[in-house]
This record gives sequence, structure tokens and C-alpha cells, in this order.
Amino acid sequence: MKRASKSQHFFTIVRGLALSVLVLAVGVARGGQLVQLDFGPNPGLLEAYLYVPEQFPDPTPLVVALHGCAQGAADFDDETGWTALAEELGFLLLLPQQSRYNNPYRCFNWFAPYDRQRNLGEPESIRHMVQAVAARHPLDDGRIFVTGLSAGGGMASVLLATHPDVFAGGAVVGGVPYGCAPNMFAASTCMKYGNWLVPNPAAWARRVVEAAPPGTARWPRVSIWHDAGDEVVNPFNALSSMQQWTAVHGLDQTADMEEWAGPHHRQVFRDSNGTDQVEIWITRQVGHATPIDAEIGCGYDDPQRKTDFVTDADICAARRIAQFWGLIR
Repeated sequence: MKRASKSQHFFTIVRGLALSVLVLAVGVARGGQLVQLDFGPNPGLLEAYLYVPEQFPDPTPLVVALHGCAQGAADFDDETGWTALAEELGFLLLLPQQSRYNNPYRCFNWFAPYDRQRNLGEPESIRHMVQAVAARHPLDDGRIFVTGLSAGGGMASVLLATHPDVFAGGAVVGGVPYGCAPNMFAASTCMKYGNWLVPNPAAWARRVVEAAPPGTARWPRVSIWHDAGDEVVNPFNALSSMQQWTAVHGLDQTADMEEWAGPHHRQVFRDSNGTDQVEIWITRQVGHATPIDAEIGCGYDDPQRKTDFVTDADICAARRIAQFWGLIR
């Protein structure tokens, strides 16, 4: 497939739509392999990779996992523990990949006007990736989830806000709330300080409601992870994400349950039926990374690689997130 050209202006980002192509997978992914996926249309000019476990139910759940800056799909599958979990639990794993052509640091453009709206840019490409997977493997529509680290977490926030009809739940790891920055110039301020100009949870929630399809009735369950010592993305953003999604669900900001896992603190917010709708984890000694637990086979940290962005902190974020979503029963 010939990729469409894209021009970038200093103040705005404008892309041309890629030519529509037939939706098909390149080959059939088998357990233990990460196979490139062909899909279309592709207005965000992304790439996609699919991991299929040896055994999985029909229909099957799907987890979309978005890498951080300076990473690619292959840096975010085994290292974070998601492929091992896909094999254990039997779900498909879709890994979109950013290119340096789109962003010189390979960050998903969660802040760009073209890439934070429904039916446009990178979110639209990811929606077509999901459709391409569904054309090959029948999906459980009620169990499609998205997670991401850092800029991938920012794009996960975008997808949860703009496509609540697609994603039943999500997880934002070291990321930002939806609508934290309106453009690339404000993005660095959002990351460094958070957006203190949003006055209250209701104002955060409005940003989601206005981005979602009119009449949305089902909102995703959201897991938020952030390290107290994160020096790349201010932990204030985790508080803002919690306020945003509790308000979207019509909940107050008083936790219904708390727990400690070593030095890591969790708060859970439940609806009137007692269902966990939002959780927030504040970790310690993790930094700007995904927490893993190599001792139980959850991810690995290769000190020779600088793009892993994982920290062995005796807690497996992937497993805990999957449990929150209901993939572990």
C-alpha cells in the first residue's frame, strides 16, 4: 500500500486521508509471534501489529496497547507482560505503532487537534485497526479495551473519550486526562504541571462528554496508574484523570475502597450497584514507566535497552489492569 503524504505546519497539523484499502490481515498471527496488520483507511498514518495467543475463545476479548515515546510495538509487548497475559487469559493483543514521520520522538499525538477527535487522524486509524482484527477474528464487543504508557496513555485517554462505543474500559499509565492540552505548545505545560485551569471534576467531565457521540449511555471503566516520583509527567495529571472519569460516571471523588500493595496505594470508586468504575494507583520507586513483576513472569527489564520504560516494582500493572477490567475472573 502506498502511504499518503502528510504536511505539517508550525501551528497546526493537517494530514491528507490515505487511500481506502480492503481490510485484511497480512498472514495469520500465531502464538508467540507479532505479525504486522494491514488495514484501512489510515488517516493517522500509523502501523499496526497483532499478537494472537495459541488458544482463545470465540468471540474473543481484545486489548489495544499503545507504546510510549521512543518506543515501538516490539518494545511494549513482552516487556510489559501483556503477551504473557494474552497467552494465559486468551485475548488478542493489538499494538499500534507510531512513526518518526508522524512524530520525531515516536510519540502518539494526543495533543494535536487532528488527532484528538472522533473520525479523524490517529484515533480513526486505530478504530480501523480494531475493525480489521474483527474481520479476521470475531471479537467480544463488550470486552474491547485500550491501555497506554505516557503519550500512549494520552492517546488511550483520547480513545476512551471519543470512542466509548468501542472501548468498554481503559488504562492510562503515566499519562494525562483527555483535553489537558489543546495543541502541541500546551502539551509540555500539561505534562510538566498539569492543567490547573480546569476548575473542577464537572469541567473535566464535560470535555469527555462533548467529545463522545451524542447520547452516549455506556462509559468505559478506567484504571489510572502514576508514580509519585514521575519527573516526566506530573502526578497531578493522575488526580485530574480520576476527577474526570469519576465525574463522567456521576460519582463523587471519595474512594469506596483503598488498599496497599507494598508501597503502592490504590483507591477504587464504585457506582450505586457496587461496580468498580474508576481506580487510581499511586506507585513508588517506579518513575515514568510501566510497573512489572518479573518474579511472577510479568514482563522483563533489559538494562541494555533504553526504550523499555518498565520498572520491576513487585507489582504487575498489566495483571492488575486486566483484573479491574474483568478479564480475570
